[in-house]
Amino acid sequence: MAPTDALTIPYIKEGKIRILAYLGIKKLAGYKNIPFTQELYGFAIPNLLGICGPKDLPDYVLKKLYEAFPKAIKDPDFIGVMNRIHMPVGYMDRARMSKYVEETFPKVGEIMKLLKEEEAKQKK
Repeated sequence: MAPTDALTIPYIKEGKIRILAYLGIKKLAGYKNIPFTQELYGFAIPNLLGICGPKDLPDYVLKKLYEAFPKAIKDPDFIGVMNRIHMPVGYMDRARMSKYVEETFPKVGEIMKLLKEEEAKQKK
């Protein structure tokens, strides 16, 4: 459960649940008291939201998207919603996002493998 989940925020604020750690790379605005796994254990699992489309989108469609998304993330209404749910706002173009996913997700797979191995040891 992520502290940025719109469904969990009221429970956190009311003290009905407590987040023990966040899997991200850095502290989240509004949740400075929640430690993150990078500082605790030296690893993080990225919380990545993105827009994807089918392979081989026509160039004219890609052009429209490349023009629209950088503008959309600057929209005050969008920023307001993201701030209310404590989600950071950022933009990566196609090349940067592809590179990020290619570099990051194999590391996440390694972390998950180590966690499963540790869980198996604990069960013995």
